[in-house]
Amino acid sequence: MESPPPIESVSAPPVLEKKRYHDLDALRACAMLLGIVLHGILAFGEPTWQGYAPQNDAHWSVPEVISNAAAAVGAEAPETFSPYKFCFTAIHGFRMPLFFVVSGFFTAMLWSNRGTKELLKHRAKRILLPLAIFTPIAWITMLVGLGIGGLGEKVFFDDKRDSKGVVEKTHHSITDAVMLGDLSEVKGHVKRGADIKQTNDKGETLLHIAAFFAHPEIVQFLLDKGLDITIKSKKGQTALNYVEGPWSREIEGTYKFVGGLVGLDLDLERIERDRPKCAAILRKHTSSGSRSPPSNNTKLEGPLQNFRYRVYYQQFNTLPDFDKLTPEFSGKSEKGIIDLGFAGRKETFGMVFEGELEIKKAGEFTFQLGSDDGSRLFVNGKELIDNDGKHGMEYKEGSVDLEPGMAKIRVDYFDWGGGQGLSLSVSGAGIKELSKEKDELLLSKEGEKEEDFMREVKTWFDENLGGMPGWAMPFVIVIGVVGGVFFAGGMIPVFLHLWFLYYLVWMVIGFVLVVWIAKKRNIKPWPTWITVSPLRWLWLVPLTLLPQLCFWQSFGPDTFIGVIPWPPKVLYYAVFFGFGALCYGHEEFETKVGRYWILSFLVAIPVLLLGLCWLHMREKYGFKPEIHVVLSLSIVIYTWLMIFGFIGFFRAFFSSESRIARYISDSSYWLYLAHLAPLMCLQVMFSKWDIPSLPKFIFYCVLTVGILLVMYEYLVRYTFIGTLLNGKRTRESAEA
Repeated sequence: MESPPPIESVSAPPVLEKKRYHDLDALRACAMLLGIVLHGILAFGEPTWQGYAPQNDAHWSVPEVISNAAAAVGAEAPETFSPYKFCFTAIHGFRMPLFFVVSGFFTAMLWSNRGTKELLKHRAKRILLPLAIFTPIAWITMLVGLGIGGLGEKVFFDDKRDSKGVVEKTHHSITDAVMLGDLSEVKGHVKRGADIKQTNDKGETLLHIAAFFAHPEIVQFLLDKGLDITIKSKKGQTALNYVEGPWSREIEGTYKFVGGLVGLDLDLERIERDRPKCAAILRKHTSSGSRSPPSNNTKLEGPLQNFRYRVYYQQFNTLPDFDKLTPEFSGKSEKGIIDLGFAGRKETFGMVFEGELEIKKAGEFTFQLGSDDGSRLFVNGKELIDNDGKHGMEYKEGSVDLEPGMAKIRVDYFDWGGGQGLSLSVSGAGIKELSKEKDELLLSKEGEKEEDFMREVKTWFDENLGGMPGWAMPFVIVIGVVGGVFFAGGMIPVFLHLWFLYYLVWMVIGFVLVVWIAKKRNIKPWPTWITVSPLRWLWLVPLTLLPQLCFWQSFGPDTFIGVIPWPPKVLYYAVFFGFGALCYGHEEFETKVGRYWILSFLVAIPVLLLGLCWLHMREKYGFKPEIHVVLSLSIVIYTWLMIFGFIGFFRAFFSSESRIARYISDSSYWLYLAHLAPLMCLQVMFSKWDIPSLPKFIFYCVLTVGILLVMYEYLVRYTFIGTLLNGKRTRESAEA
């Protein structure tokens, strides 16, 4: 078993190595080109992406076999999924880790052949200089591309803007009139004998549609006409279910998607404002009518009974006497928990919450009320806590003796603007029986709030470690400030899609430092078995899992494109880069690693599918340690399986020299650096092009690559740009 070459000094003469790893060259190019595929997919699966085409964002039902398999291991599969998001996730999970493995291998090879000094010079030319040059160019060309794309969209698809087409056809269908919110046209259809009780292929009534598109007047009209509020769609949802939840990014994305499907440019601000009004009308009709829709969730989220709320749209400076004001709307909820989401508004509003709390044992009860801005708590009609005024999240406590029975709880609250938050909890006799053996019972869902870092840390200490000692506060402050600076600096968009070059620079610097320390300490090279035997899983998985636990954006590594490197991300890619560097010089790597590539791919499939189920659970239920750990472990195992699979696949089919593969490998660097501007230009320009999604996706990617390949051949490959990216190329050598 051979050992890697001994560590050489900086001044050691270079050892010339003629062998070329055609398979790894092609593999690195594949990782680059998959980046173009990823950014092409975003136009179909990511509503926030410029050029997003909602009419092509398909959603398929999850096969029952996957749902059953997920349930068997304690996971929960979503009902539907986007095939484009699935492909994006599958590629994103391994692409950049694979790239860094190959980069680590070639870095070690370059160092072994030429020494440290030449390594640094070479990487400065190929990585640092292109990063400095192409970053401002990428920004400029992307903005120009978006501008050209927007102009082209107006020229080619101006007739499809807004909702003109739908407006013109409202007289054709009562469904179109309901969807558009044209009450007079709806009444006209009814007079002309339209079937008001009709349902669509999803089992939705006109009431469902009116509620979803948030038209309160039409909701009231349909109810007055006797439309049954209890009818459920095929998914088991009533019209109230469509509008009872608080506004969120997920709901906003749903409206963008549906709006694209039906050709409507929806007014999201109006919908966000009017959804609570529709919910209030439907709840009022439910409580006053003879029929009431069955609840989809009989398990209460909170302990409050006979729960009611009132909403006031006004900017308050202090708590008013809400009983003297007319609410914007009011309602009841079976959820049994205080929730600011019922307001349907993110700031400048007031609310009154009233409910009853069952007291099982007599004794003293302590309530804690926190709010941003002002709040006040009444128990059995008497004021217990006054937390009024404009302020950030502040907590106050009050105690009261209560007898067994139903205690009346009332909370008055207002949000002046900015961050918002409301928290109410109670502790005392018998509370553990109601709160799953916890010392306090939470009576509210805090909702969106901008709570400072120190409060979050203190809360965690209080809940998990019994309180934060005073001596620890300075350390927490320092950690919080430093962590905040690193996080903010890592998130600020600077490098766009070229961030990987920035992190690669740090990998090379780290590699040189490790080599220098190894030489000074006379550290021997690692034995071969550590990297090529199956035992490598025993250190690769836990070492990769550590930084993966710090990621939360998606399935795979998080994306930070700022100037301050995010430490968990540096550590994450250092594992892959280091593994690639350790593999160089071992003949066993070329024969053993990736040998069972077919098996690697086959095992990766169920790991990916189950991992996506855990991702769905994290998105649905929020951060829970047990879910996050299992999800992160699935991501890590999937990533390494795909890396070993691709190494074996490319070794099997691309080990021999090929002019075409070599040309694509050379051009891939340029293709990735320059692809964002033309790709986004095409996506914006043709976003409203009404053709099937797959041909459109292929059109985007093929045309982008085609344009850039022509530029590469005539403007890049044999010029100083090509020399900068790949070294000197001549047409004579290319023909030879």
